[in-house]
Amino acid sequence: MTTTITADERVEPSHITITAKAADFAAIRDLVTDETPIQHESANDDLSQVVVKPWGHESRVYADPVFDLWHLCIRNGAETSMHAHLRKTTQLLCLAGTAKFETLSGSFDVTAGTVMTIGPGAFHRTRSTSSELHLIEVEHPRNKFDLIRLGDRYDRSKTTYESSVTSAGESKLKPVRQVPHTHLRRTSTAGMFEFTLRTGMDIFYTPRPAELFYVPTGYEAFISGHPVLSAQPGVKTPVFTDQTYLAISAQ
Repeated sequence: MTTTITADERVEPSHITITAKAADFAAIRDLVTDETPIQHESANDDLSQVVVKPWGHESRVYADPVFDLWHLCIRNGAETSMHAHLRKTTQLLCLAGTAKFETLSGSFDVTAGTVMTIGPGAFHRTRSTSSELHLIEVEHPRNKFDLIRLGDRYDRSKTTYESSVTSAGESKLKPVRQVPHTHLRRTSTAGMFEFTLRTGMDIFYTPRPAELFYVPTGYEAFISGHPVLSAQPGVKTPVFTDQTYLAISAQ
């Protein structure tokens, strides 16, 4: 069964923020040894196709030199590994479905509209509790291979990022001609969500009812720490008029 979401099903967003604590630092000390690969994403790494996961699939929907966005689809009852990113901050935006979000010190219930901000080194795991869970993973600074796993249901503990890919159901990740070193996928795999670059001025004056989130892009947003913004029906989103955002919409 496929999860669907409409504009009138959205709820007031909740925000969960986690940072690395003593248990996370202890796990990092155990995991990171002389043999641990410290990987960096390079221009030669092709991450344009849908990546097959034991819990579902994910695909890159936007990338510029500092921001990296992925659409994750997690099957009912399936879960990611308990993992951490040592050098980047991650945000998970729940587009549709429900989940249990776990850290080394507790757990949280996740519903559509929830934003989870995860600091460097904080271990976390997401388990779907609905027919399908749809998330956007926002990572900055960009480095898909910044990953260590503490535990995993699918025997991937202490392994690196997957390499199995497919082109099934995907729209193409294409260069954005007017923005250097930037790529965009217009729709998600299976077409449930749409991704569009919009200026803050455009969003302020012509909001679209199906839009769920606005993710700031580019160097200035990265340097200033401009946050992800949630779209709420009937409420003007506090956008910066000269900032470019990736608008995420339900189809």
